[in-house]
Parts: sequence; structure tokens; C-alpha cells
Amino acid sequence: ETFIVLMNESLASTLITNLLKNAYVHTTQNSNIEITLINRTLTIANDGTTPLDTEHIFERFYQGSKKEGSTGLGLALVKAVCRYYNLHIEYQFKESKHYFSITWP
Repeated sequence: ETFIVLMNESLASTLITNLLKNAYVHTTQNSNIEITLINRTLTIANDGTTPLDTEHIFERFYQGSKKEGSTGLGLALVKAVCRYYNLHIEYQFKESKHYFSITWP
């Protein structure tokens, strides 16, 4: 699907790049990252073994498991951009996958 989004280009780039980087950094080698766009909801999913701490994952400097290349800022920035544009962000863990979904109104 496609749809038009009216956002600051830099903030849109930060939103998508940080979600993709998060999936890449926290996915083991030879695992999958899936990107879907359905009904104005963008979902980025990656393989995982345990759920993240849903109470803290969007906090600055929070790192559930320290990974090289991770600052603990990426998901906090994603949450801030979503809040600024009134977007809904959701995290789920099911069937050994992490799902981050953003829905545009």
C-alpha cells in the first residue's frame, strides 16, 4: 500500500531509520526483518527470543540488552516523533517476533 504523509522530512527519516536500526541491531545474524504497510499502519517486525519491557522501551537511554551500536535513544526518539504528530505506536511480542507498529490517523 501507499499513502501520503505530511511530516517534516528529517523527523520522518528519524522515525523510520530508528525503527529499522532497532530491528537490525537487535536481530541475530541470518534472522528476518519484515516490513508491512496495511491500512495506514507501518509495522516493522524482527525475530526475537524474549519480550521487551513494555514499561520502559520508549524511555531515553533504556537498553534491555546492551548491544554494540545501541545508544538507548532510538525508540525514545520514535516515541517523541509519534507524540508530536499524534501517531499511535505499539509494541507487541508474539510468535517469537518483536512488532513495532505506527498508525497514522
